[in-house]
Amino acid sequence: MAGLPDPLLKHLAERDGVSTRRAVRDLLEITHGALIRRLGRAGVLDLESEGERRLLPLLADFDPQPETQVTDLVKGRRLDVAWRAIRYGLEYDSEDHHTLPTDRDADGLRDLECGSAGVLVHRITAGMLRYSLTATLRGVRATFDRRWEALRAGRLD
Repeated sequence: MAGLPDPLLKHLAERDGVSTRRAVRDLLEITHGALIRRLGRAGVLDLESEGERRLLPLLADFDPQPETQVTDLVKGRRLDVAWRAIRYGLEYDSEDHHTLPTDRDADGLRDLECGSAGVLVHRITAGMLRYSLTATLRGVRATFDRRWEALRAGRLD
């Protein structure tokens, strides 16, 4: 990796167990996040997860826009989309996601860890988007607005 800038080498070194492609994408998200999100929504950039592809277009009218593949709100966890300032994230669970009981166990542990870190995470399933899209988006919007209000009032810890 000779010739790479020092910050990039440092970032890659800190990403033990994460592919170089993923680490470079994370670094680009940190440095050029807004551009990456715009390109992803426009279909120019292939977003990494199905969650990003399904959720971001539905959140187009949210201001600010969420960040994708957020890795620093909860140690050792990555959220599909999140708003850092209000510590609120969304995880997309595809139709194939919960095929084993261990999948639900892992999600339960993730939810506990996020909650312990003060991050509220809502799971959005394929069925919720297919059969209850309006209610799902209404719930996300209400939580989003309530958490921004709490932040402004100094009640979000």
